[in-house]
Amino acid sequence: MGIVASDTEALTGFSAPYALGFPTISIFFSEKIRMSFAPPMASACRRESPFTSWRTVGPLLMSVVFHLLITHTDACAPPPRYETMRLMDPIKDSYAPGESVKYQCRLGYMVKPSFARTAVCQADNSWTPLSEACTKKRCSNLGDPGNGRVIFTNETLEFGSQIDFVCDEGHYLIGKKTLYCEIAEGSVRWSGDPPICERVLCAPPPNIENGQYSNMGKEVFAYSDVVHYSCNRQSGSDQYSLVGQESLVCSANGEWSSEPPKCKVVKCIFPDVQNADRIAGLGTKFTYQSKVTFRCHAGFVINGSNTITCEEDGLWVPPIPQCVKASTSPTTKPPILSHSVSTAPVSTLANTVSPISNPSAVPTTPSSIPGYSPSTKQPPISGVLDGGSIAVIVVAVLMAGIVASVFLYKYVGHRRRGTYISDESHREVKFISL
Repeated sequence: MGIVASDTEALTGFSAPYALGFPTISIFFSEKIRMSFAPPMASACRRESPFTSWRTVGPLLMSVVFHLLITHTDACAPPPRYETMRLMDPIKDSYAPGESVKYQCRLGYMVKPSFARTAVCQADNSWTPLSEACTKKRCSNLGDPGNGRVIFTNETLEFGSQIDFVCDEGHYLIGKKTLYCEIAEGSVRWSGDPPICERVLCAPPPNIENGQYSNMGKEVFAYSDVVHYSCNRQSGSDQYSLVGQESLVCSANGEWSSEPPKCKVVKCIFPDVQNADRIAGLGTKFTYQSKVTFRCHAGFVINGSNTITCEEDGLWVPPIPQCVKASTSPTTKPPILSHSVSTAPVSTLANTVSPISNPSAVPTTPSSIPGYSPSTKQPPISGVLDGGSIAVIVVAVLMAGIVASVFLYKYVGHRRRGTYISDESHREVKFISL
């Protein structure tokens, strides 16, 4: 396509201020197509407005835009952008077919082997495709500090990652707890020096009155160090007792594990328990933490704890027990009978074991026992029967008395006879009282 402009032709019929000249424009699209644009000539007898000639500007602008469109389709647009790469040369608005561009890694990235980093503008106005040819750089592995460990927060050492440091129990961190892999002087490195883990220290333990602890001359105690307390000896029979924890440990928070103990004289009274024997703690003097164990004699039961301990206030804990005589009273009340009670001689009841006083015994009658023969010796009732059995016997005796009275009454009436004389005849009448 070509554009040809002819010389400017003067327009007639205009005064000096309106005398304008316009070119004649010809556009060639090919050998057979030709377009010409020329301003219309004004008639000699008519004055025309100078602005009418601006009608030629529209076709001119259309031809320029059309030319630019044809020119644009013959080139590649700017090359694509990548996350890990950037162009080595300044970017242009368009690239002719056959032109090439080269990429380089961005800061914090390094080249992947065997990956292309050059793109070419192809005949179809597209760029040859590329893959990300760079990968993140890695910071050095700092390793675990002494008495501590490192935690990989992002599970990697690549550029932009984070690591945290933790100390073992009984140690504290000196330095930065967290570091980052950052860009520095064209490469990557950690944002600071790795920290260290120092052992926790404790101040010397307190002194105690009438006592001392091991390693008293030592000025610094570290985590897990142990000191042992002991009491001084004194003249006489009463010695100091160590009341409290004998050993203290320097803990992870820099404090001792407990308060220091005390050295004091502790005496408890002699634990005298009647009807009992001491089976442990057979001494005659009892000091702090002395223990005594008792066992009651036969027929006695213990009231309290059988083992007692002498505490720091000079008292036995639990209190001194007692051995009391075993109780013979029934553990259950006698049953209330809802049926009639048969009577029997007192001697038979006395020779028979009451099922109430012996719940495990099975009630039997004398005739059902093989080889039974009546005994002429009657044991004392008070030694055999309890309160419930005595009540049953009393009821049985009362019932027996009533039955005997009725029987006697009938017997006397049966033997009594009598006569009487009626007015009609003198007959002897025999009667039996019913």
